[in-house]
Amino acid sequence: MRNILLITLLLVGVTVSCNKEKNPGNSGEITLTSELYGTGPYYAMGYNFALGKMVKTLDKPGPDITLLANSTNNQNYINAYLSTDNLNNSFSLTASFDNLSEAENFFNTYAEVIDSSGYEGIAANIQPYQIWTYRSSDTKYVKMLIKSVKKEIRDDFPYAETTLRFVYQPDGSRTFPRPVE
Repeated sequence: MRNILLITLLLVGVTVSCNKEKNPGNSGEITLTSELYGTGPYYAMGYNFALGKMVKTLDKPGPDITLLANSTNNQNYINAYLSTDNLNNSFSLTASFDNLSEAENFFNTYAEVIDSSGYEGIAANIQPYQIWTYRSSDTKYVKMLIKSVKKEIRDDFPYAETTLRFVYQPDGSRTFPRPVE
């Protein structure tokens, strides 16, 4: 009887562990870069919200968002922007603040998607303390707080890096789940 109880507890533990892998967290903090990898075909790393992890742009399914960088011809100005390959207008600048404290306060209280219009194909010229709303091709929503943006020239090419917090709404409703602190 004792062995049966022990085996049952082990099986329950394995089942719970497997379920955690299949149901990634719906909130977190990630860092994206515009770095390219490989020797051809080249690829970048991006984030897939449904999978809850970084994936290559060559993967199927690929990332929901990637970070790209470009510059003027004389490289005096570098633009960092978020992109998606879903062929939809998916990004909306929801709010912009002067400091992290104000941005976090808004982000934490931003409970429902404010507007369904005004989406664009890219999140152009991202800056620290912006709040963006992302809408996937299957109408799932993500709120993102841009915490930092780094832009520079590396090996004669524009490079960007951003750290952002996000909350993903996997059921397609406009109401965001409360983030896990």
